[in-house]
Amino acid sequence: MPEISLSQFLKDYGDILTKKAIEKLNPAYNPAKEDDFDREVERRCNGLLRKLFPAQLSAVKAAVKGLFKENLKNIFFVGEMGTGKTIEALAAIYASPVRNSRTLIVCPPHLVEKWTREIEMTIAEAEVFNLNGKDVIRKLLKFEKLHQKKIKPQKPQFFVIGRERVKLRYGWRPAFIKRKISEKKGLPESILYCPDCFRPLFAEDDDILTEEQLKKKKYFCPNCRGALFCADRTRRRHEEPAWFIKKRLKGFFDFAVFDEAHEFKGQNTNQGNAFGSIASAVKKTLCLTGTLMGGYAEDLFYLLYRTAPQKLKDDFTYRYGTAAFTARYGVLERAIIEKNDEDKKFGRGGKQYTRIRKKPGVSPEILTKYLFECSIFMRLADVAQYLPPYTEHIVTVEMDKPLKETYGLFEKQLKDAISSAYKSRSTRLLSSYLHALLVYPDRCRKEIAIYEDENLIALAPALELEVTAKEKKLIEIIEREKSRGRNCLIYCTYTGKYDVAEDIKNLLQKSGISTFILKQTIPPEKRERWIKEKLSGLSQHAVMICNSELVKTGLDLIYFPTVIFYQTGYSIYTLRQASRRSWRIGQNKPVSVYYLIYEDTMQHRAMKLIASKLQTSLAIEGELTDNGLSCLSEAGESLTYELAKSLLQGMKDGDALETLWSGYLNTEREMDSHLLPEEENLHVEIICKGHPGRRKRSVLRIHATEKELRDILKKNNSACIQMLLPLH
Repeated sequence: MPEISLSQFLKDYGDILTKKAIEKLNPAYNPAKEDDFDREVERRCNGLLRKLFPAQLSAVKAAVKGLFKENLKNIFFVGEMGTGKTIEALAAIYASPVRNSRTLIVCPPHLVEKWTREIEMTIAEAEVFNLNGKDVIRKLLKFEKLHQKKIKPQKPQFFVIGRERVKLRYGWRPAFIKRKISEKKGLPESILYCPDCFRPLFAEDDDILTEEQLKKKKYFCPNCRGALFCADRTRRRHEEPAWFIKKRLKGFFDFAVFDEAHEFKGQNTNQGNAFGSIASAVKKTLCLTGTLMGGYAEDLFYLLYRTAPQKLKDDFTYRYGTAAFTARYGVLERAIIEKNDEDKKFGRGGKQYTRIRKKPGVSPEILTKYLFECSIFMRLADVAQYLPPYTEHIVTVEMDKPLKETYGLFEKQLKDAISSAYKSRSTRLLSSYLHALLVYPDRCRKEIAIYEDENLIALAPALELEVTAKEKKLIEIIEREKSRGRNCLIYCTYTGKYDVAEDIKNLLQKSGISTFILKQTIPPEKRERWIKEKLSGLSQHAVMICNSELVKTGLDLIYFPTVIFYQTGYSIYTLRQASRRSWRIGQNKPVSVYYLIYEDTMQHRAMKLIASKLQTSLAIEGELTDNGLSCLSEAGESLTYELAKSLLQGMKDGDALETLWSGYLNTEREMDSHLLPEEENLHVEIICKGHPGRRKRSVLRIHATEKELRDILKKNNSACIQMLLPLH
C-alpha cells in the first residue's frame, strides 16, 4: 500500500473529511447555515467603532452562540498572536443578548492601559474603570453597594485589573499560645497551645507541632478546627481583590475575560487560585490565549477544572486529579530499575524500583472530549490576506578558532558533572551547568567558573576577541536592515547575572547604531509608552534590546519589523509569542525573524529540541503536521533533561536544524492552504489619463469591499474591472 503524507491526504480528501466532520460533530455555529440569531449578532457587531474581518466575525458568532444557545460557561479563544483576540472578546460581549453588561477583565499588568484604550476605540458608549491601583478594595466596596441594591448599569461597563494586582493576598503569621513555665514543675515548657480552645497542638502523626512547622504552613487546630494563623500587621498590607469578588460580589459581573489565560494553569499558585475564585463568581468567562498548552497534558487540567468543573469532577478530583488526568490523556514514562549489586537479606532476588516521569504530549481524545465544544481556534492564516509577508531564518555561525577550542574544553570539564546531576535527577545543578554552556560563547570576554560545594569543577577563561563571529553576523544583519529603514528588535535570554544585553549595546553604539535596552526596572504598565518615547527621541533607525520575557504578551511592537533572537528563549510560550510580536494587524512592512545559533554547541542542540517540542504545541491547537500525531505521544522529556542527554549521548541522527525548521514552516504554510477556502482572484485595472509631461506624481486609492467588487463583476458579467479615470 503506497504511503501518503498527512498534507497530501488532506489535500485529496479535505472536502469529504470536512463534510463528515460537520455531520459527526454537529457544530453549534456553521457559517453556511446561519440563522436569525447569527444575523442579530452580526447586526450588533456592525455598531462597533471598528469593523471586524470576516474570520473574526465568524469567531464572534460562534462564541456568542456557544455561550447563550449552548449555555456554555466558558469559551477559549485560542488564536495566534495578532489575530485580534481582544476585539473578538469585546465584540462577543457587546453582541451578546445581555445588554449593558458588566465585564471584569484580568490581564497582564503592562496591558491595563492597552485594554482601556482598546475598549474606548471599539465600543462608543462603554464606561471603563481602572481597578489596577492600590485603592482597588475601596472601589470594590462602592460596587458592593450597587450589587446589594440590584442597580443595573445603563451602559456597557468594563472593569480592568492587572493579573499581579488581583492575585495579592494578605501576609500571615502563625497564631498560638506558648507557656514559658510549667505550672507543675516550674520548668521551661516547649508545648504550643491553641489560642481558642487552649489545648496542646499535635500534628496528624501525634507529634508535637513546632513553631517552625507553623511558620511554613497554615494549620488548623485538630480539636476545635480554629485557625492557627492570623494576619501579619507588621508586614506590607495587601488587599485580596479575587477573594472579595468571590465572597461579596458574586453575580455582579456578567462576564470575566482572562487575557493570556495559559498563565493561570498552575495548581496552587496565587494566580491560579485568583483565576478560580473569579471564574466561580461570574456568569460567563472568556479565556484568551495564543498558546493553550506548553507540551504537557496537565497544562489543561486546572484551566478546564476552574472554568467548567462539571466536565471533570465525575472522573477526576480537584486536588489529586492531575496524576490520573496525565495518565489518561498525557504521556508517562515508566522505568523499572533493577540493582543487582545488592541482594535482599532474606529470600532471593535483587532490589528494584519503578520510576514514573511526565513527558510532553497529549492524547487527541482530549480535543473531542473537552476542547472542541468550548474552543475557537484561529490562525494568522485566517487574516493573512490583511498582513504583510512573514519569514523566519535560522542563521548558524561557526565559532572563532580560539573560542571553539576553549568552549570544547569547557564542555568536556562539565560533562562528568552533568552526567552525575542527570543520574541524580538534580534539576538545579543541571540547569546551572547547561546555562553556563549556553551563555559562554556569547560572553567569552569574561571568565565563567562553576563551583559545587566550594570545589571548582569547570573554568572557562576570558578571551581577548575584538568582535566574535556571531557579533559580526548581528552587525551585518542590522546594517542591512538600517539601509532599508527598518528598526530591529534583539532578544537576549541572559540579561541578569551575565548581562549580555549591555555588551551588545556597547558593541552596536561603537558601530554608530542607535540602541537602547528595555529593562525589567521599567514598570510593566509603562513599557509601551516608554518604548514610544524612546523611539521618538532617536533617529530614523533604532535598535531595542530586551529579554523576550518582558514583551512576550500583549505589546504591539509593530515599529520593529525585524526581530533577531541573539539568544533563544527555551519556553515554548515565550518563543512562539515573542517571535511574532511585530507581525500583527496594523503592521505594514514585511516581518523577518532571525535566530542566531553557534554551530555544534549547546545552543544548536537546544534549538533542535525546541523544533520538536514546537510541533507538539501546534498539534493540540489544530495544526497537525506530517509527524504531528507521533509528536503527541513521543515528544520527549523536559527540555533540561533532553539537553543533558543530547550532550552525554549525542543527538539522534536526523536532518540538520535548518532543514527541520524550514520543513516545519513549509508544512505550516501548506496546511494553511488546505484549511482555507479557495477564492477567485479579483483583478482591478486602473488606467490614468492625463498630461504625459506631468512631473508631480498622483496617488489614487479606491476602497471597496469584496462583496461590492463581486456585485460589480456579476452585474457586468466580467472577470475583471477596467476603470478609466481622468486626472485633473
